Amino acid sequence: METFEDSPAGEAKGVEESVRTSTPPRARSRRRLGMLAVLGALSAFGPLAMDMYLPSTPTIAASLHAGQSLVQLTLSGCLAGLAIGQLVAGPLSDGMGRRRPLLIGLVAFVIFSIACALAPDIGSLIAFRFLQGMAGAAGVVLSLAMVRDMYEGTELARVLGLLTLVFGLAPVLAPVIGGQLARGVRRPRGHRHGAARRQLVPAGDVASAAPHAAAVPAVA
Repeated sequence: METFEDSPAGEAKGVEESVRTSTPPRARSRRRLGMLAVLGALSAFGPLAMDMYLPSTPTIAASLHAGQSLVQLTLSGCLAGLAIGQLVAGPLSDGMGRRRPLLIGLVAFVIFSIACALAPDIGSLIAFRFLQGMAGAAGVVLSLAMVRDMYEGTELARVLGLLTLVFGLAPVLAPVIGGQLARGVRRPRGHRHGAARRQLVPAGDVASAAPHAAAVPAVA
């Protein structure tokens, strides 16, 4: 029969207690801030993946020759995957521990993100977005599970409040970040075309002025 010490929650609790007793206060504070940053990043994976590409939906529709309604299905697919993935990642982490499902989810998230970028048509993009949402759900549910394993009392309420703040800000900031990324990707191409136009304009002026120069009689 599995005891509390052998469960994932007991293992995380033991690690936290050993860290508290073996490290000085300053190092413990830095470790705590680092842990909060990691947990916040994990909880923001799903919302960032869901909303970051919204400013590029017209470009996606034009590139894949699809209507806006089909492009919007990629958002619905990611949201459905995010919801279903939490139902899968939670029970798996209770039976296998937190580390292995989390690593699997992170690797799958990276793979499906690359697959979304290379999708040849809108149907493939919708499917990859669904799988990307399922993979991102691992970070959301496991970050909350690890917080409950590692903290208790007022500290638990404080950390959960911070994660809730991150989870709420991520959908708001995601379109802004996505818009800046899309603008940065398009900017070098625009600069190249602008430079090419600036180089071609003088050449065109010279070519158009050449017949007129030939027609002018020479002055003795």
